[in-house]
This record gives sequence, C-alpha cells and structure tokens, in this order.
Amino acid sequence: MTVPPHVDVTVTGAPVFENAAFGLMLPEMIQLFAVAFAIIFSVVFLVMRGRLYRTWKVFLPVGTALVALVYMLGMMGIVGFNFNAIMLGVLPIALGLGIDFSLQLHTRYIEEREKGREPVDAAASAARTTGNTLLLAMATMSIGLGALLVSAVPPTRQLGATAAFGVIAATALSLTLLVALLVQFDDDEYDQTGPTASDTTEATAAATAAERNSSTDSKNKNSPSPEPSANDQSSGVLSDDEPTFERFIGTLSSGIAASPLIVILLMIAAIGGGAAVYHDVPTTQEMLDYWPDIEQRDDLEELESTAQSPNVIYLLVESKDAYSPTTFRRASAFETAIEDHDDVNAAMSSVTAVEMATGGDIPERRTRLIDTVDRQAASDLMPVGSREDTPDRFVIQLFVDDIEGEEVRHLIDDTEATADRHLVTERTAVTGKPVVNRNVIENVTSGRDPMTVLSFGLATVFLALALRSVRESVLLVVSVAISAVMLISIAMYLLGIPWNPLTVATGSIALGAGITYGIHVHERFKEELFERGSTPVVAMREAMVRKSRPVIGSGATTLFGFGALGISQFPVLANFGIAVALAMTFALVTAFVFLPASALLLARWTNTYDIVVDST
Repeated sequence: MTVPPHVDVTVTGAPVFENAAFGLMLPEMIQLFAVAFAIIFSVVFLVMRGRLYRTWKVFLPVGTALVALVYMLGMMGIVGFNFNAIMLGVLPIALGLGIDFSLQLHTRYIEEREKGREPVDAAASAARTTGNTLLLAMATMSIGLGALLVSAVPPTRQLGATAAFGVIAATALSLTLLVALLVQFDDDEYDQTGPTASDTTEATAAATAAERNSSTDSKNKNSPSPEPSANDQSSGVLSDDEPTFERFIGTLSSGIAASPLIVILLMIAAIGGGAAVYHDVPTTQEMLDYWPDIEQRDDLEELESTAQSPNVIYLLVESKDAYSPTTFRRASAFETAIEDHDDVNAAMSSVTAVEMATGGDIPERRTRLIDTVDRQAASDLMPVGSREDTPDRFVIQLFVDDIEGEEVRHLIDDTEATADRHLVTERTAVTGKPVVNRNVIENVTSGRDPMTVLSFGLATVFLALALRSVRESVLLVVSVAISAVMLISIAMYLLGIPWNPLTVATGSIALGAGITYGIHVHERFKEELFERGSTPVVAMREAMVRKSRPVIGSGATTLFGFGALGISQFPVLANFGIAVALAMTFALVTAFVFLPASALLLARWTNTYDIVVDST
C-alpha cells in the first residue's frame, strides 16, 4: 500500500524501541571503555611519574591489568555471559579495581630498590611483604562482589561473578607476570639510598621488637597504652626532599593523631546520618527509565499517552477441564468484575469470543462450547489461540491504562484477589511485561539489604579469621566500609540518585574496594609498629605516607574510570557510574581519615596491638 505524501507514518512499540536501544550497546561499550581507559591511564601516569625514573614503565601495571581483563572476557565466553545494559559496566569495574593490585606491588618494588636491594631480591621482598596484603584485599573484594550472587536480578548476579573473577585474575597476574616484568625491565635507574638503608632497619628491627616486648611484659597488659608524647607527635618520617603529596599526607596524619576523638565523632555522625536516609533513597519505578533517551523512546511514550490501553497483562487460567461450561462461567464472572477496576479498560479471551458468538451466553453443553471456541479461533476475529495446543489452559488479556510504579503492584494484587474470588478451583497466575518489570524493580530493593548484610557479615568473619583479631576486623569494616556506605547513602539521597539493578551493587563494591584500601594502610601500620619498632603515631604517619600514592592512585583510577560511565546514554549505567565514583571517594576518605583515628585510639586505649606483638 502506498502512503499518501501528506501522511507521516511512525512504526513504534516496545519491540521497535528495544531493538534500537540494544543496537546502541556495542558502540556504547566501546566508547565507555575507551574513555575509562584513557582516564585511568592518565591518572596512573600522573600518580606514578613522581616515583618512576622512566615514565614508559607506567605501562607495566596498566598492561598487567589489561591482561587480567582479557582473562575475564575469556571467562565470560566460557560460561556464556552476554553483555547487556547492566553488564556494560563490568569492563571499567574490572580495570579500575584490578589495577589497584598492580600499583601496590609496583610501588613497593620501587621502595625496595631505593633501599639498595638487587632486582630479584627487591621483587621477592615486594611480593612477600605486599603479597599477603594483596591476597587479603583480593579475598575481601571477592566476598563483596560475590554477595551480588544473591540478587534476584540475573544481570546483577553475572556482574558480581564476572567482576570477582577479574579481581582474582588481576591479583594472580600482579604476583607473577608483573613481578617478572619489573625484574626483566629493571635498568638499575633507581637512586639508591645505599644498602645500609634497608639492612640497618632490618638488623635493628628484632632488637627493637625484643626491647618493646620486654617493656610490654613489665607492664599490666590490661592497662591502656600511654598517651603519645609531644615528641612522638612532632617526630616525622619525612625528609625535606619528600614530594609535596607525601608531605601533605604527613600533615594530615599529624592532625588526625592530635584529635582522633573529633574524627571518631564525625564518623559516628556519618554512620547515623546515612542510616537515617538509607531507605529513603528513591528506587527507579519504570523499566523505561533504564533505557536511553532516543527517538524511538519518544515515539513509544507518545503512543502510550495517545492510546487508551497501551499495556496488556495476562491472567493464565489452568484446569484439568479448562474448556468446560463451569470454568467459562467463572471466567466470565471474573472478567465482568475486573472490568469495573479503574485501571482496566477491557478483558478479552476465549470466554469473550464465545459470548460474542452466542449473544452473551455460555453454552450449557460442553460440545457446543468447544465447537464455538474452535470456530472463533478459525475466524481470526479474536486472538483466541488454538484449543488443541493448550487443552488445559487459556489466557485472559487485560488491557490496562498507562500506569507505573506502585499502581502496577496494586493492579496485580487486585487482579489476583478477584481471580481468587471467582476462579476458586482453577489455578491462576498474573503475568505480562508490566508484571515482570514490576517484579524486577521490587527485587532490586528486596535484594539490596540481603546483599549488604551478607557481604559485610562474610567480610567481618573472614578478616577476623585471617587477621586472627576480631577487633581489627571490626575496625576495618566499621571505620572504612560501613562509614563509606553510609556516606554514599547520604550523597545518593541528596543528589536524587535512585536504587536500580546496578546501584544496589554499590555497597558491595564500596566494601570490597574500601576494605582493600584500609587493609593496605592498616597492614603497613602494623609492619611499622612491630617490625620497625615505631610508636603508634609515627607508625601510622609512615603507613599513610608510604601508602598514599599507590592507594589514592588506584582509588583515583577507579573513581574516574567509573565516572566515565556518567556519560552513558543508559540512565541505569550513568547513575551507577556516579554512585561508584562517590563510593571510591568516600572509601579513600574513610581509609585515610576514619581508619587512622580509630586505630590510634585502639593503640592508645587497649592492648589490641600488644597482643599481636606477644603472639609473634
């Protein structure tokens, strides 16, 4: 048929819109990954160039993370995971989180080389001292991401499993491939402080620890540690030639050590504020809001605003004798009742077809009823369907208004209640795209709390076993992870960022990444405390300074890498990028502010770290 020249024809509908949206996925994935990689590489370059004598070596940690990414894509192919609107975010996630491990090992290798160690010895020392911390961080991050497996939304489960595998691959490659590359391309370009810089420290560490143990044994272990002296607080580990960045972190450490109680009060306020608004963060109510704002979406929305019944839900009626006069009379009573609902415009089914053919009556005899159904199906006047294909069931179509949010749930509940009243012996089920969409949205919220509780609980238990200290485990989880998640909740509430199938994963990601940052700082703190014999204040300052560049560097790569998702045309992905960028920001703040203050108070008021010394 030829369309007149003055007539415009628009082909629209859900299939047309979804086909156009899915067509954007591959270009979107390539664009987002390119932007994220460019940002991540630039951040790594800026962070590491102050530590590298040959700037091309920034490719070593980045290249290792890219190889881990290839491993992850191979895993997706093997298990059959496909890219979708949610899985588009897995590439920046894996790259941003995975590069943390490479940066940690690379910076420790540089530190060991500057102490005068030979390349092989420096690599061995870096792998030995950093390896345990990396494995702890990998396990905790995998637990956080693995908690997404309890989600009722399949793409969210796939996201958790894939990202966790990427983190595991990044850790393994950092301790193998990167170590080999660092030794292979070592050109002896490091300004070494001399062999004695390392040897002297290690030679005196045992004597210092023995002296501390002896001193500790002479004290009552249940008494609180003495207050740090002014000399402790003013003594530093920074020389005048330290970079400005490290000197700033040293100043921050001194400020925290001077007023740890004020910092703790801020942490308590943040946790309380986040808990108060956690459940007030809005949830995306329409599946259409997950998709990009393209021309086909505008056409679909115009159709929905024009058509009286743009949506259809279905009531499936099952019975051993579905095509019987008794069942059809009950179904007719249901249709009459449900059509009185404000949101239902019409009902259509085999029952309706029979009534139209018989003047509104249901035949008394079963043979006549079946003959009428078959004749109506053959006439194609109504979408009745073949009785022979489904002799034990038929479908009632309900044409409903363009409703959304809680109105859809109310309609589903009312339909089920009406069916229970009239179809008392038949099995019924309400289904259809609006029903599926509503269930997905509700599962987003229902799965959020179990995922958060599971990830935090498992992480606490794991860290308690790994560190052999419940206090240290709770310290890391509360001061870093829980604080970060509560701060994220406040930010999402204020910025209007909703919960959706991706943003519900923010808590698990914040746990994994935040605990990782906290572990790096805390383990270095213990190393300085027990192996170097430093006081808590000096040990914390050294830990913060030495871990600031790799930890903040890796955090910045993840932050800006995820931030690149904010330009996505898919709202579900853009909101996720912003939420995780906030998560990384707050995880860094808690790891370098709340954690040091909490650890210093533990060292001052309890024997937590004395117990560790005694056990070693």
